[in-house]
Amino acid sequence: MFLCLALAFAAPAAQANPDIWVKSKIIYRLQNESVVGLALEWQFDRYFSSRTIDTVDADGDGVFSESEAARLRQEIFDPLSESHYHLHVLSDGAPRDFSVATFEPGIENERLLFRFAVEFGPPVPYTREALVVSQFDERIVFDFAFMEQGFLLVEGPLAAGCKFRIGRGKGPLKGHDKTIALICEDQ
Repeated sequence: MFLCLALAFAAPAAQANPDIWVKSKIIYRLQNESVVGLALEWQFDRYFSSRTIDTVDADGDGVFSESEAARLRQEIFDPLSESHYHLHVLSDGAPRDFSVATFEPGIENERLLFRFAVEFGPPVPYTREALVVSQFDERIVFDFAFMEQGFLLVEGPLAAGCKFRIGRGKGPLKGHDKTIALICEDQ
């Protein structure tokens, strides 16, 4: 049964409706007037959460052991690397590479959580051009929405003249429902 869940992540979608709903939070990690990375939290829908938790949390204690967390990473999270974890990052209009630094699954209020961080190498300096971030699945297996509260946070000093703009995607991100652009006017 768990293999079927994992295959849902890897197989192309045959329908136009998502199978998995995710509410997300993004934390911009800032240092020395640059974005060094992002920390993300995904909260999965009740149905996907209950099936996955029942399958993976073998002892039913509501906490993922080290081996259970490793199984989640191997069977669900790591396969998402093929789609860059549905994370699209543009710097000055060009796609930006990143690597996953940490991954921690959890259970909160009977919901499956993935907390992970990505790092940019090298860091992205503030510029007049936007650093644009979007979470979007072109295959429509996942549907991403922001958490109702606290979905956009900053860790570290944000320079004066910098602001976030949320809107629909443009250019390479055309069709993305929600993008977050960090724009620094005085840099």
